[in-house]
Amino acid sequence: MISLFKTDGYKIGHNDLFPENTTFLFANITPKKFDSFNKDLKINKNPIEYIYSYGVDYTINKLKEEWNNNFFKQNWADVIEDINKLTNHTNIKFSSEMIKDFKYLHSEIKKLPIDFLTIEYYEKKINKKIRLTEDTPLVFLWNTNPRYWWLVDYIETWFISELWPILTSGNVSYQLKKLALKYSIETCDNENHVKYQFHDYSQKGICTNYGSIKTGIGHLMNFVGSENLPSIKELSNYLTNFIVTKTPLIGSSIYALDNSIIFSGSKEGEYEYYEKILDKYPDGDLSIYTDASNIINLVEVYIPKLKDRILKRNGKTLIKLDLQDSLDFLIGKTKTSVLGQIFESEKVGLIKYLDKLFGHTINNYEYKVLNEKVGIIVVGNITYETSDNIFSLLKQMGYATSNILFGIDATSYCCSIKKDSLNINQKITFAKINNKNVLLQRESFKLILESSKGGLVRYLFDDLEEDYIKLKIIDGLSISEWKKSLPIEKLDKIKWLF
Repeated sequence: MISLFKTDGYKIGHNDLFPENTTFLFANITPKKFDSFNKDLKINKNPIEYIYSYGVDYTINKLKEEWNNNFFKQNWADVIEDINKLTNHTNIKFSSEMIKDFKYLHSEIKKLPIDFLTIEYYEKKINKKIRLTEDTPLVFLWNTNPRYWWLVDYIETWFISELWPILTSGNVSYQLKKLALKYSIETCDNENHVKYQFHDYSQKGICTNYGSIKTGIGHLMNFVGSENLPSIKELSNYLTNFIVTKTPLIGSSIYALDNSIIFSGSKEGEYEYYEKILDKYPDGDLSIYTDASNIINLVEVYIPKLKDRILKRNGKTLIKLDLQDSLDFLIGKTKTSVLGQIFESEKVGLIKYLDKLFGHTINNYEYKVLNEKVGIIVVGNITYETSDNIFSLLKQMGYATSNILFGIDATSYCCSIKKDSLNINQKITFAKINNKNVLLQRESFKLILESSKGGLVRYLFDDLEEDYIKLKIIDGLSISEWKKSLPIEKLDKIKWLF
């Protein structure tokens, strides 16, 4: 599909609706409010005060690739043919003037005449992430050719739809990381486990494989554990668009069993198959699993018999819990079963059962750490709230939170999070019309003082050498003030404006 079609239909006519002799538009893309994010993630008890920018420079790079591959490198005759075919199926029409503009753009300019200035541009210069409070722009954008001011508005739909999944999932993963760090500081000797503590299993539940790449990259902004291979590969191709650590490791998988393997192996005897798997993978972490109806058999019959094999492995063997009542099974049931029978592992909880079987050590904070050869991974509808509850209960029971990992599915990275979770919008705040500078600012209809940023806007940083970088947003700039704030490489593209 050619790039011209990747916008809202109503934007096709916007170039005719702006005042005549418009030559320049300046806009920003901004997360306005965090209230919905707090509600969607169910962290209202500790509402977020700031977010981080994730994926903006990457999305800009992808935008340029999109137009290069699906417009500039296309034969113009094929572009026209595509446009004509579309008119047979919709009332949305490209005007003759717009066709002329696109033809000139295609044949003469040969690149997208829009420039950007992002928070991430400055983060890369200082190699630090910068905290962004509500109503702080992620990026400023403007046209670099006076004929194509309307493209600033035209690309909005594509850009925001590509950006928000990375931005929101990146900040979800950051909140999960903060949660893991909080309990790690309280119950663990170190934080080495934190980057693996939340593991991405969400790919099948995200809308399309392409969408899962975006949310998967967001996860990888704060964690290493991931089964989302497409996002690992994509991030490896675009590392220069992100602030990255010196380690080449981007994403780390876990050897894992699933139903198809267990059921196929059961033909030769389920226990014998677990033996075979443990022998086949003597090194590295390994997750073993059975379905809910057989979990007691795995834990109370097979695991004790497999103990020697587990202890001989050069790696951790993780028991995977994917149950409706995983929390009860993890910490122990307090009520009698409807059937009148509760097995020992159900009664005391899996963590105590493994402790009894494999033993533990006491760390410097006097919390129990299971034998390093065993652990637990809990998957299925894992949210911030459920993770917090499990961490809290483990702490109350006297266990370090490093004993457990979580598998994150689409519940946290897609189903409960949306574009409006961070209220991300693009606003045009300045225009050049009839060679006059026009400040555009939308005032809220509410009586309280709510207004969007107006005019030309810049970032102003204080204490760049400190851990917490102070950022101010200065709006309503004169064009000469804005010019002084721009990096030299940005000025070279818009000399005609001044």
